[in-house]
Amino acid sequence: LLSLAALVHVQLGELPRYCVKLYDVATQTLVEAWAKARRAVAGAGGGAVRAVDYATEGRAVLPALALHMHERCPGGVIAERELLSFVAGRLRGAAAPDPLPDEQRAKDFLERLSAAGSLLVERGAEQWGFMHQTFQEYLAAKHLAAQDRHNELLDQRLYAARWEEVIQFTAGELGVVQGRAREAGKFIASILGDARDWRATDLRRNVLLAARCAADTVYEHAGVEAALLAALREILASGGPPWSAVEKTLRYLRSTPLASLLVDGSEAWPKRDEALVALGRRDLVIPRLLRTLRVDESEWARREAAHALGDLGAREAIDDLQRTLRV
Repeated sequence: LLSLAALVHVQLGELPRYCVKLYDVATQTLVEAWAKARRAVAGAGGGAVRAVDYATEGRAVLPALALHMHERCPGGVIAERELLSFVAGRLRGAAAPDPLPDEQRAKDFLERLSAAGSLLVERGAEQWGFMHQTFQEYLAAKHLAAQDRHNELLDQRLYAARWEEVIQFTAGELGVVQGRAREAGKFIASILGDARDWRATDLRRNVLLAARCAADTVYEHAGVEAALLAALREILASGGPPWSAVEKTLRYLRSTPLASLLVDGSEAWPKRDEALVALGRRDLVIPRLLRTLRVDESEWARREAAHALGDLGAREAIDDLQRTLRV
């Protein structure tokens, strides 16, 4: 992830606000710009190997391939014979005319993609896969959004754990990359409004997934924000879903407008401190812990406050902790 962030920072001069944009730029860079920067490597005859053109060849092949693999290759690898057949089919008529036979053209595409040090790599003897699962998920989402198949995705795979990241990337692709904020809003509203079974009504997975989608896209929809806030506050006040799933969602919301709005009324949350820390609001937690450490009559409460301040790495508590130790 650090290498990916550095790669995109070099390209843009800054890091994108949205994760989907990070992967959008990184994908094009890995396919095309990086190869050009390295002079894309020498071929067998000593000449420079032509880089894959992302706008034509890359987009024609990679998003569809990623979806194909996500649906049919649970191990994350595809046999070379099947891969060549798939690539040949996607390139046929999608890119500029080429005198090479279909199979040779597909092999040439893979050689050039591999020479860029790139996105699709050999995983073993005649086995290929994406360099990281997240690129496969991002590109699968890109294909679904481009084909307007995002509602089909929700109908068939809303609660399939393997497809959660794809759903989140789809929301980002619609709202950030394609600029279809209203469609992204409808997509999030469909997730939030689902009540088909116990995974929504009891575990509230629809609410948590909708919140993660909203945190990483641009959306327009009357009522979605208010409905999300109400549902999240109810979860935080009454419990229900496993805390690990709630905490994961709150971390996604950090530094978003939703996070700022959500903290209103946090006094009613049983896990208030843990929730606020997950939201990145240490500023609301540390002063209360310091007061407990300084003045609470209960030795147990002071000890718990000291442990919590240590876990938070609260440097502002060092003097108070030292005084407590001396006492």
